[in-house]
Amino acid sequence: MGGSVDCTLNWVRLETDRGTGSSPVQILLFDHKKFAGTPTPKGDAFTDVVGSRGPGQITVRFKWLNPGDANANPTGRADVRFQALPQDTPRPLDPIPPQVAD
Repeated sequence: MGGSVDCTLNWVRLETDRGTGSSPVQILLFDHKKFAGTPTPKGDAFTDVVGSRGPGQITVRFKWLNPGDANANPTGRADVRFQALPQDTPRPLDPIPPQVAD
């Protein structure tokens, strides 16, 4: 768990109990400690929050398996910044890859 540099956008990472590295995880977003949603509708494996570079902003790293990848070594990767907005849910500032969007 953690938060943006100004602590307005906070997050918690939920893992699959007794799961493996390729088990689904989900990130819960909180705006001023109030639940504000998730980055994607469903959890995916290899998803993590990798930092905060601005007020009310966090970066979520999505990874996915491409054909031929070993299960423990996904080569697909995208960093997506999420921004807390006044009176609205946090929104992605970058495109969410279709491999993890559903």
